Formats: sequence, C-alpha cells, structure tokens
Amino acid sequence: MRNFIFLMAFFCSSVFATQIPVPESPKYVNDLTGTLTNSEVNTLTNQIKALTQKNHAQLVVLVVDTTGDETIEQYATRVFDSWKPGDKDRDDGVLLLVAWQDHTVRIEIGYGLEGIITDAQSGKIIRNNIIPAFKKGDLAVGLQKGISDLESRLTGNNLATITPTDHPLPFSGWWALLVWAIVLTFISARGYIKTLGVICFAAIVLAFVLPIAGFSGSWGVLTTLLCFATPFLAVAIAFTPFGKKVRDLMRDANQPSRHTRSNSSSHYSSSSSSSFDNDNFSGGGGSSGGGGASGRW
Repeated sequence: MRNFIFLMAFFCSSVFATQIPVPESPKYVNDLTGTLTNSEVNTLTNQIKALTQKNHAQLVVLVVDTTGDETIEQYATRVFDSWKPGDKDRDDGVLLLVAWQDHTVRIEIGYGLEGIITDAQSGKIIRNNIIPAFKKGDLAVGLQKGISDLESRLTGNNLATITPTDHPLPFSGWWALLVWAIVLTFISARGYIKTLGVICFAAIVLAFVLPIAGFSGSWGVLTTLLCFATPFLAVAIAFTPFGKKVRDLMRDANQPSRHTRSNSSSHYSSSSSSSFDNDNFSGGGGSSGGGGASGRW
C-alpha cells in the first residue's frame, strides 16, 4: 500500500509538473532575463545574421531564468519543435539555450548538422568558450564566443556550398533509376540498338565530365549516378533472360493501333497536368533529433 501511494504521488507530481512556456514570436536573440543590454543584443543579432548569410544555417539564441521542472534537454526539444529553426529540407538549425539562474546551457543541433557539429564538438564549444565567460557573469561574451565557434565549424565544413538554389530532389533517386531503366528497355524493345549504344557511350563520358565540371548539388549527383548506371542497365536489358522477358512484354504492349495509343497518351497528359495543377505545397521548418550537448557552471 505504501508503495502504491508513493507511485501515485510520483505520477501526480510528474503530470502536474510546471512547464515553462515556449516564447512566441521569436527573434534571433531572445533574452527573457533582461541580462543583455540593447547594444549587446544588437551585436549578437548582427553576428547571427552574418553567420546565416555566409553559411545558410539558422541559429537562434534563447536565454531564460530557469527551465522549471524540466531538464534543459527537454525544454530545448520543446523550443526547437516549436520554433523549427533551419531549412525544412536541410534541417540546418541550431538552438543556443541558456538557463541563467539554473547555470545550465544547451546547444541543440538540427538533423542536417549532426554530422558537421557532433555532440562531442558541441560539448567542447560549451566547455572551452561559453562556460568560462559565464562563470565570470558575462553572458554576452559567452554567447559571442559560442556563436563564433559554431560559425567557424560550419564554415570549415564548407556548409556554404549548400545554397538556397540547390533545391533538394522532389523524389527518390531510386524512382529516377527505375524510370530511366524503363526508358532504356523501351528503346531496346523497339530495336534501336545503335541508339542504345550511343546513349551508353555518352553516359560514360558524362559520368566523368560532370564531376570535373563542378556539376554538383542534388541534381548533379543524381545525373552522375544515372550516367554511371546506364551501361550496366543496358547490359542487363540486352543480354539477361529477365531483360529479354521485359522487352518482349513491352513489345507486345505496343501492338495496339497508333490511334489508340494517341488517345491514351492524350488522356494521360491531361490527367497528369490536372493533378499537378491541383497539387499544393505546404512547407515546414527544421527538426532536431536531440543532437548537441549540455553543460553546467
């Protein structure tokens, strides 16, 4: 009975634990303690803006008195989920959270930066640059040094090459490979062997030329991989039993009259166009998997 009462008391205390609300309408620097002067806030804001312009990562600072009954890790997760710093596709957001009265600090890293700023590196930034200044009571200097170290690591890992014009692929690379294999099979099924050979030769050349020419980004990588895969796909289509069966099926499927194919193609084209016309896009923000590090002074 005593154990039951203890468990119920623990459960109730957990349920009714005080949660510090996540601030709304965040800015680059959010000091809820009033410790930073207006001049210091402006300096830190300009520093973060320069980082974002240079590396395209999005960093946000939040200073609170306490995280209440939550750990700083739990509160950081709630803040990150609410504010969603970083690009939706790159997940390159960073949250620098300080609980000034609790003497705790947290660097929360977005998914896309976990390979660039590891947990160990985040911990090193906190121990070597942030905490020494915080121990002296200098919040602004600690934040400034922490942001500078984060910027140097982002710049050192060439994050700036991921520009806003480098749009991520709207589909999986496996789908692209499948579609390309179907196209090559169709060419082979129609008997255009010479055409298939020319495509293979051009693909081999492009596979080596594109990386040298600096054709990078998501589309560049996909195109290069498709070029490398083309000769292997062509061999599989032309010389394997499975490829022969697929060619025969496609050849049989193309037996109907040209008029029927034309109507079918026209119907597909109109329905496809209608589908894209009605397809609306709604984007979100960055996300974090809990990467980063915390510290106490």
